[in-house]
Amino acid sequence: MPLADEFFFIAYDVQTGKLRLNARSAGLGLAGGLLGELVLHGNIDVANGTLTVVDGQAVPEDDLGYRILRQLGQGGMGSGW
Repeated sequence: MPLADEFFFIAYDVQTGKLRLNARSAGLGLAGGLLGELVLHGNIDVANGTLTVVDGQAVPEDDLGYRILRQLGQGGMGSGW
């Protein structure tokens, strides 16, 4: 199961649909999980506090991963964030 999906099931009670964490913590955790998935698949690299999109890697299969990678790439990620 993808990292962000695992975090989702930790942060939300699927029975009631309510958050187990405050909204800010849940949002940051999900964002971190999504970025972590891109790191694990080799789409982005983090070194010395800089995030860089890695060219030539397979495009993420899931739509959200693809959108995040595309948005990062549009932000001039060649030089890093």
